[in-house]
Amino acid sequence: MISGVPQGSILGPILFLLLINDLPDKISSVAKLFADDSKLYRSVRSDDDCKLLQDDLNSLAAWSNQWLMRFNEDKCVVLKIHASLNYIYTLNGTQLKEVDEQRDLGVIVNNRLTPSSHIQNITSKASQRLFMIK
Repeated sequence: MISGVPQGSILGPILFLLLINDLPDKISSVAKLFADDSKLYRSVRSDDDCKLLQDDLNSLAAWSNQWLMRFNEDKCVVLKIHASLNYIYTLNGTQLKEVDEQRDLGVIVNNRLTPSSHIQNITSKASQRLFMIK
């Protein structure tokens, strides 16, 4: 989000939670909120499901404009898991970038739901630290 609340204050997080608390009520898809991170997802099996998800993205854009809490579209991505439909999603008129993997709360999730990318990342970090200790 481009705007936000003051860092380091007790009032800041409380105001942010009060402000963002109604976000899931504006959409039909599932929304997960964690600190300043929000995720929107739904099962997509047809073009109608794609349109419903796009409608929810449009609702999020309208909500963000109403509360002056704009999403940073450059950080917003689409992760399609076992996708068979080709649909281009937009937020505030900006096409969302499609990615093959995304870090979610420290865990790398890929579009095949395999742990290989996450394990490779962990072993690479462990090897780097082991080399530094040597």
